[in-house]
This record gives sequence, C-alpha cells and structure tokens, in this order.
Amino acid sequence: MRAFKKTKRFEVFIEIEKSRILDRFFSYRCDDGNHELWLGRCYITLFVAQT
Repeated sequence: MRAFKKTKRFEVFIEIEKSRILDRFFSYRCDDGNHELWLGRCYITLFVAQT
C-alpha cells in the first residue's frame, strides 16, 4: 500500500511492505530536511520545505 500527500510546506510518502525489509524493527535517518523512518513493515518519508 502506498500513500502520498504534498502541500506547500511538506511532502509525506508512506509505503507498507508485505514483509520487513530491514533486519531490525526501527530505523531513522535525517538529511537536509528529509526524514526517513522504518517502523516494521512501514516506511515513512517526510520532507519539510526550507523557507
């Protein structure tokens, strides 16, 4: 399942996989306003626009 939402200030992308991709349950990474979160089978990306 995939979902995407875009506004003037942020973009959010959510994807749910059939099985866990990573060997651990939780992973988080932040790079220049782009936040990536793995939580089990769920992958969430949040991009915040720099104004």
